[in-house]
Amino acid sequence: MDLGNFRSHYSNSAGSVDCMQEEMMFDRVSQSGPTEFLHQPQGQPNGPNLCILHGREECRCQDDAKLLGILEEKNIQRGIIVFPGNMTPSARKVIVAMAQQYKLEEFSESDLLVNITHHTLVPKHEVLTAEQKKTLLEKYRLKETQLPRIQLADPVARYYGLRRGKRCKNYSTE
Repeated sequence: MDLGNFRSHYSNSAGSVDCMQEEMMFDRVSQSGPTEFLHQPQGQPNGPNLCILHGREECRCQDDAKLLGILEEKNIQRGIIVFPGNMTPSARKVIVAMAQQYKLEEFSESDLLVNITHHTLVPKHEVLTAEQKKTLLEKYRLKETQLPRIQLADPVARYYGLRRGKRCKNYSTE
């Protein structure tokens, strides 16, 4: 869904998005502090996702501790943190430490201003399923270690939420 369709479908007459709409299936977790939304994607067995929109300019370690409490309380395994400014190094360390138990992604608002997949110099990417990956390895008689790698910090990898072991197909125009 592109931005125009999203705005026409979800925004109100003032042009702002109301995350409390029934179609978005967001459930407000708390009324104070950072805005927190619980999102249950339809047809996804992974369970709900927690999206935290920080109002502060800086994401701190205390904010991550609150996030951990919410994840444990609601039994949620996936979370997305969106913050307007910077994340402190200690807050990043907390997220890295929680990576074994939870799948957390953090984004600065500036990272989300532009959809990088629509840039003319970025080729189209498609995340492969386990079956597609197996077929690819059999077709070319390769081991998984022989496939090209993408850095986890790559903007496209972050966009698709790629983790170690996941593969994507790259449609290069050259």
